[in-house]
Amino acid sequence: EMYMLDYEFALGKLESAVIWRVLRSLPKDKKEPWLSYWGLVFEEYVTWMFEMYAAPALHKAHPSPRYLNSTDQISDQIIVCGDTAVLIEAKLATCTAADRYSGDYEKIKAYLEEKLVTKGVGQLLNAVRRIGAKGADVPEYLKDVKKVIPVIITRDDFGGCWGVNAYLNKRFKDQVTTESHNGIDVRPLVSMNISCLERMMWVLEKKAFADVMEERIETDPTLRQPFDAAVKYVQHGAAPNLHEHVDAYQELTEHLIADFGMKGDEVVQTTVQPLRE
Repeated sequence: EMYMLDYEFALGKLESAVIWRVLRSLPKDKKEPWLSYWGLVFEEYVTWMFEMYAAPALHKAHPSPRYLNSTDQISDQIIVCGDTAVLIEAKLATCTAADRYSGDYEKIKAYLEEKLVTKGVGQLLNAVRRIGAKGADVPEYLKDVKKVIPVIITRDDFGGCWGVNAYLNKRFKDQVTTESHNGIDVRPLVSMNISCLERMMWVLEKKAFADVMEERIETDPTLRQPFDAAVKYVQHGAAPNLHEHVDAYQELTEHLIADFGMKGDEVVQTTVQPLRE
């Protein structure tokens, strides 16, 4: 029999299968640290993406930014584009298959509240308030910003599903007030999944991330559409021009071959090289 397998789905399953297989084998007290570890890996990956592909002239990146004289983290990453600060929260936010396919909207709501509202929206709300207050603990590069765009990027595809962005933005808007941001223009919250970011990364060589977020908001003010339906820069199929990914995959393949002591006809040639085109 022949099966058609989506490229992105296949790669995603290769990664998630490892995460879940190890998780199931761990004792109860080790499960949360394991997921926390992968959460940090995901944050680092989002940071790396901007470092590799976003034009430095248009993007001033501040990974793991913290308030002055404090260990408190503002957000997972801040991208300053001119006088606009994009506050990014990168969330592993894994939804179990049992909840995803249960047909029970209460389970999905509980997932969104626990994984994305409490841990994502809440962090962004706190950041907006403290930046708006313009206190002494705000880094210098944030004191002159005139606009803030909150963004949540999820590893799970839920971040880019129908209606999710609208739900998260409502939870954000319900709690933000004009008094809390001292005249700074706080834009609606934008959510997407990592696949959307990968497939639009090519445009950040010539266009500011903040401008792309504004286009997403203007194209679909209700924010009900999936990100890739509202943003014309998200390419279909495999993400284009991710040359650094190809080099990283090649290096990892060589390490894997060496670690397992493979040689000769045991080695299956990698097929990632054509992605350069």
